[in-house]
Amino acid sequence: MRELFLTRKREILSLRKLDNGWDGYQAIPVSKKNASYAIGILTEIYSENLPCPEAVAGVDGSIQLEWYDSSVEIELHIVAPNNILLWTNDPSICPDDEAIHITDSDITGVSSKIAELLKEGRATRWRA
Repeated sequence: MRELFLTRKREILSLRKLDNGWDGYQAIPVSKKNASYAIGILTEIYSENLPCPEAVAGVDGSIQLEWYDSSVEIELHIVAPNNILLWTNDPSICPDDEAIHITDSDITGVSSKIAELLKEGRATRWRA
């Protein structure tokens, strides 16, 4: 389980090394601040009882952490550490299927919300 956590951290760091234009157009690598913030989120929520997110580079230097499970879907789009979009398939949190804009750069607060959503969704263990 811990190995998957370490692998995901390495993957996030590798997204910083993407070449300019990695998408065939004008995409830029994930910024250092965004990668560090994503690793901070990952570190805060790491638990044997929570699923491991996928990490996806955005064309604008952003990064998205994605949790998909049979019971929960969560996307955390980190445009900047104080400019985050949170989306979940829970209509009580994201009515009208619209993302929540988070401007608080506190990793612990954002991580707590993600962990709460994952626990409520009864998501399975960290997995590959």
